[in-house]
Amino acid sequence: MRSRGEAARIATPRVRRIGGWAAVFVLVSSGSAAIAATPAVTKPVVTKPAAAAATAASIRAAEAAATAWLALIDAAQWQSAWNATGSYLHATVAGVKWLTSIAEVRLIAGTLVSRQLKSAYETTYLPGAPYGHYVVVYYASRFAHRRKAGETLTLMKDSAGAWRVVGYYLN
Repeated sequence: MRSRGEAARIATPRVRRIGGWAAVFVLVSSGSAAIAATPAVTKPVVTKPAAAAATAASIRAAEAAATAWLALIDAAQWQSAWNATGSYLHATVAGVKWLTSIAEVRLIAGTLVSRQLKSAYETTYLPGAPYGHYVVVYYASRFAHRRKAGETLTLMKDSAGAWRVVGYYLN
């Protein structure tokens, strides 16, 4: 068993070395390890059931919006997909450029073979974006011309409370 100081030294550098969304995952994971190893050093965060339920409901709603939006992309309904995106995307990217890019990327990848939801998380901060209410959804996908791909969708809650896609990345 590790001493309290040793557990703290082991957990802290991992978080500092890894950037982006992985840092959140590592922070949670290493924090849990530190809690299990030395309960006196780190106190667990108590999540209120109502807040946890609201977060889960918010993520489910965003996942549903992402699924509906991806159905438009899979059907090559580029203009409908653009119309369903959020105002933040409209303010940062020209519609014609986005339509051209998405069509090119998806035509190169080919038709969808399979898609599986891998993760979804809620955040208020994304690098290079304004503070807001976001959900990032990641799918492991397979296309006719790309056997192994990942699709990452960033959704933002609009002023009416609806989740809108503001980012789509096909890796």
